[in-house]
Amino acid sequence: MLGEILRRFSDQDRLSLHLIEGRATLFDRFPGLHDHLMQRMGGRVTVHCGAKVTEVSSDAVLLEDGSRIPSRLTVWTTGSQGHPLLAEAGLSQPSEDAPVLASLQSQNYPDIFIIGNAARLPRPLKKQAYHAQEMGRHVADLMQNYCATGKAAAFRPSQKPSLISFGDRDALMLFDNKVLTTPSFLGLKEAIYQYAYHELMPPRSPRELSSLVKDFRHGISTLDTWRILSGSTEARLFQAR
Repeated sequence: MLGEILRRFSDQDRLSLHLIEGRATLFDRFPGLHDHLMQRMGGRVTVHCGAKVTEVSSDAVLLEDGSRIPSRLTVWTTGSQGHPLLAEAGLSQPSEDAPVLASLQSQNYPDIFIIGNAARLPRPLKKQAYHAQEMGRHVADLMQNYCATGKAAAFRPSQKPSLISFGDRDALMLFDNKVLTTPSFLGLKEAIYQYAYHELMPPRSPRELSSLVKDFRHGISTLDTWRILSGSTEARLFQAR
């Protein structure tokens, strides 16, 4: 999100951007990645690491050390918790995700299948959109056989890297315990985004296919092409601790 704000508004001096991070550094598992991202921000963002927010008011953010950061607009991301419906239905403990079997069946009610962010597998998965889509396909494919035999195959998530764009400044590919950064991934990220979006509503006519191509071209056109081309050879690899 910060990368997209920089992409759109970095040339406007009237904006003062602050990022508050509870950990000691950004991406603290990967030594050096924090400094790399700070360089990519180009001095446009004041980063407060190791800071804890104690209060958010209508015009400020208050930190545990007593600091007060004036704010006309606060974007607050504080993690997630289970939907109350899960606990009300007896599928989970309050505020928690619902525990499921490897087949995505509820541990409490095997006839109920749970997918997406609401599901907590025996081996927890990161809450990525592609896992949620795979879970949906898995349950849809096995449902007819389950209704006939009562048997459900285990869900086997794909081992895919996670691609994160940082506006038009850089892109990060996370896989296992490594992060590879290079602006050349930005076009790939845009293509994946457009593909995933249109996969939910596949084109059914030449006109809709033309619209898909138009959306992709528009997405690419909003990138800073010169920045991508001039920095496309800059690739750095960061290894987790």
